Amino acid sequence: MDIFDKLPKGWALVFFIMGILLFSTIIRFTLCFFKTKAVLQGEADRIIENTKDGAIVYEKTSFTGEPFWEIFRFLFRSNKGDLSIDDYFLSSIVGTTELFIFPILMSISKWEVIGFWIVIKTAGSWGLWSKSRTAYNRFLFGSTMSLSFSYLLFYFFFLK
Repeated sequence: MDIFDKLPKGWALVFFIMGILLFSTIIRFTLCFFKTKAVLQGEADRIIENTKDGAIVYEKTSFTGEPFWEIFRFLFRSNKGDLSIDDYFLSSIVGTTELFIFPILMSISKWEVIGFWIVIKTAGSWGLWSKSRTAYNRFLFGSTMSLSFSYLLFYFFFLK
């Protein structure tokens, strides 16, 4: 059995893909909202390299004085040009891929594959979360949203 034979056919496939894109956007919007709050509280302080009296000096600055919606816009579009807050849409690409693959895996009862992926994803960043509890909680919330929306897609498009 080819795994992609399980995909919806015709207009159902179009609506399935539209659902994936809608849910992916909702997840990105929600997580960027919470990340903006964390960034404004100093979670993503940046190091700026300056030259002072011929020597290179590193200064720690934060985003605390910037407007909420401006930081949100930079986070959502990932275009600040700042390595401390840009994600280059990688987390959204991973989440969108999950929204596509998880319902298919659910339809063929491969729940262990989903569990294994979540374990791998969690273990990959284990040490980083000791520095920021809010980043860990955003990860958990994003994973929960991805699983919940995947189940909705599974329910509406794969359960007959």
